[in-house]
Amino acid sequence: MGPDADHNEIFQGSRGSIGRAENMVDNLLDAAVDLASIVNRFKKDELQARLDEIENSDLADAESRKAAMDKVAHISAVLADLEKNVRWTLPKWRVKGI
Repeated sequence: MGPDADHNEIFQGSRGSIGRAENMVDNLLDAAVDLASIVNRFKKDELQARLDEIENSDLADAESRKAAMDKVAHISAVLADLEKNVRWTLPKWRVKGI
């Protein structure tokens, strides 16, 4: 086909499979967001459980208190990091008019 070919002719016969592929991309992105949310929530819950354990532990001596505070600081930093979002750059896969 030449450069002046109608865009409908270019995609004729493959429109159905292209449409299915576009829908697959949409569904995979939705699944990735859902799965990332599940993993994020699990990690936050586990880290909060560790913080609760530290809070309820016996910290009678100075050495155990210092170790506990170091753990709390580390866990708090990880929790703060889990509050952030990530950004991915993807090529555009849907266009109007085609």
